[in-house]
Amino acid sequence: MSIEDLFISIGEDASADNIEKLYKALVASENLSFEKLSSDIESLLDSWSDSIARSDAKANFVLSVAELPIRDSGMIRNAISAALKRMLPPYLARSGIMKGLGIRNSGLPLGDIAVRYRNLLNLKNNVYAYRPDTQAWTKVLKVDEFTSSLALSNVQETSTAAVSLEKALSTLKFFRPSTELMKLLPSGRRNIISSVEYRKLLTELCYSTLSDEEMKNIAQSTMMPAAMSAVEFDIWWAREDVTSGGNAASVAVSGKRRPSQGRSIQEMHVLLKEVEEDNTFFYNDSDLALTSAFFAKLKRDIQPKDLKLLSEIFAIIFPLVQEDKIRDLFAPLFGKVSFWPESFANIELKQLDIWGDVPAKYLVNLAKLTKTIFSEEYLAELATYLPLRCLNTVCAEVPDCLISQAVLGSRKCSSDILVWIWKNRTKHSDELVAVVNMESVSVALSIAELPKTWGAAQRELRKLLMDNEAFQKLIIKNAGDNLFSITNALQRGRAFNPGEHQSLLVKFSRHSQGMREILEKGEAKKFAQPSAAEEQDAVQLAPVTSVRSYKIKVKELDDIINIHTPENRSALNTARAHGDFRENAEYDAAKQRRDFLAARRAELESDINSVVQTDFRGIDPKDHVIVGTTVKVLLDSGKEEKYHIVGLWDGDPERHCVSYKTKLGEVLVNRKIGDRVTLPDGAPCSIVQVSPLPEELRVKLADEV
Repeated sequence: MSIEDLFISIGEDASADNIEKLYKALVASENLSFEKLSSDIESLLDSWSDSIARSDAKANFVLSVAELPIRDSGMIRNAISAALKRMLPPYLARSGIMKGLGIRNSGLPLGDIAVRYRNLLNLKNNVYAYRPDTQAWTKVLKVDEFTSSLALSNVQETSTAAVSLEKALSTLKFFRPSTELMKLLPSGRRNIISSVEYRKLLTELCYSTLSDEEMKNIAQSTMMPAAMSAVEFDIWWAREDVTSGGNAASVAVSGKRRPSQGRSIQEMHVLLKEVEEDNTFFYNDSDLALTSAFFAKLKRDIQPKDLKLLSEIFAIIFPLVQEDKIRDLFAPLFGKVSFWPESFANIELKQLDIWGDVPAKYLVNLAKLTKTIFSEEYLAELATYLPLRCLNTVCAEVPDCLISQAVLGSRKCSSDILVWIWKNRTKHSDELVAVVNMESVSVALSIAELPKTWGAAQRELRKLLMDNEAFQKLIIKNAGDNLFSITNALQRGRAFNPGEHQSLLVKFSRHSQGMREILEKGEAKKFAQPSAAEEQDAVQLAPVTSVRSYKIKVKELDDIINIHTPENRSALNTARAHGDFRENAEYDAAKQRRDFLAARRAELESDINSVVQTDFRGIDPKDHVIVGTTVKVLLDSGKEEKYHIVGLWDGDPERHCVSYKTKLGEVLVNRKIGDRVTLPDGAPCSIVQVSPLPEELRVKLADEV
């Protein structure tokens, strides 16, 4: 039975047997789509709703699928919370314990919550725990559900310490009490077991899965320096065929091993470096199988130092493997390696730090490998986020038309890509070079707190703009007839102080008669001194909207939850009853509707949680344009126009209501009476009056009618 059929059968009969079959099928499948899996599970959990808290089978399923690669959402977390309350003993189902499990920590991956839950169930008196932070073995004395902490003692029980439950569940490694455990804690050079047996005992006695690196760290801190020196430890740990201990110094190193036999990232890296210059060495089928299995065992939370080693491992392996086998070899790594993001939506540059650290000699192969595994289009889009140092190498692997497509399709350009386009402008199309304009440069320079790797390009871009005449001429050229786009970008940007604004306008005027005329007409005066309101606006504030607009969004969310989603669930059940879903248009339409509702619900929940509602009462603008005021402007033509500056979702052009987040709103907000501004259509004007919103409009927006 297919996974789709299992989802359908559970919708009709959510028996423990069917639930178990579905979970086993999900774990065994290797070709599940992240988005489809997430949507199907969310739909199933939504249909179960409150019944999760009344069923062991459903609760177990929820906690198990949390470790699968699924989308994090409020619905999933609510289901996990209900499952935890069902499965935890009453004395542990307290708020302090739930906090320790991290259910309210939106930054904690779902899988980590499930791991903490399993660790919590194993926390009994006299359980042994290894603390990576202090590199010490301890014993569990007590779980204090009131203070949400764990009492520990040293192995000899001569001293005690308390650790927060959250830290204990996330970092400590817990081991089953056993006489065999004492073999892991030798008191001296005698009775040392082999490293093979040591690994075996660690694996058998630890309640959670240990990586090779974690096992080595535990052994190293336990053995050194009391039982052996650093050199003796390396020899002992590398040895595979010793069945008993003895003096570790007397153990000889085993024969030469192939890179695919590496048991840790560090060891594989060392073995690959040894064959890197050997032109006769290639990966055989056995090497491919071992390496693929090694990749499959790697966890998602790979440490930065190991990621750097991995990137070098990938670059060295690439030329050693036949091209048609590359993708299958690296398939187990999809979703695990942060420098190969699954999606570019909301990506954090820190994920791509490795591209800035990879040695130049490995960068070419890493770029070629990325293109082979994914596609040229993927590498082109990735390039728009990468640091400047690697752009020449990476972009050489992609046609210029794809780079242009990726850059033009991005919402904003980084300093790195702008500097790269500038340096290679003679090689690129006019369309791509046109991206280097005042608006994109101002936005790129306004980005704060960039990771160190990207900071250099931002500084270089600023220097080009301030000091390079050829760059300034390109900015003017790309503005074309719309020179006001330069002044508008300078006005909206926060990357320059008033003195730099003035200096740039003067420099632009030296290269353009049009800019000289703008300067002579007094356009630069608006940059003289920042007002108090301007300085305040530089601080990131929560979005503001009216009570009326807020209620409209809440109503839409309520309708999705209470009307549309139940209707869609019913439609899915009806469509399923029609039989073969592969030729079931009604079922496909219902699934698309379900996905739309889930996406819209998530969007609304995010919007509503981030916005602040206001009734615009008591607004006192003095002489400044702020949200909740009416501003009158006088155009140079003599015509007067009036705008009501309102909240994020309150815009209504027909009634001259302008959201403060629109281009027109951003031009007017924080200006004062007497200021000269240029409207988005290029029309210059003066602000002549600022007053509170008309009472009739305010009452309507406050929903007081």
